Amino acid sequence: MPELLKLLDGPAISYGKGALVHVQGEMEHGGACVCPMLGRPMRAAVGGGKAVIGSNVKVAATGATLAVPLGHQDDP
Repeated sequence: MPELLKLLDGPAISYGKGALVHVQGEMEHGGACVCPMLGRPMRAAVGGGKAVIGSNVKVAATGATLAVPLGHQDDP
């Protein structure tokens, strides 16, 4: 996350998270990864955040796209 924040022109004010799971996988595995593995580091990198971090998990074939919901870090 610190490396990603360096790519922004300013401070992060909104965020979201997501996972793509291959068609031979299970959606629950993607969800299990985005919650603790992405949520905590994202909050730490932006200095907290009071709002729920929106997320999306999708089972799809290689090359699929994923719509990641964005929300303000402090105002749901």
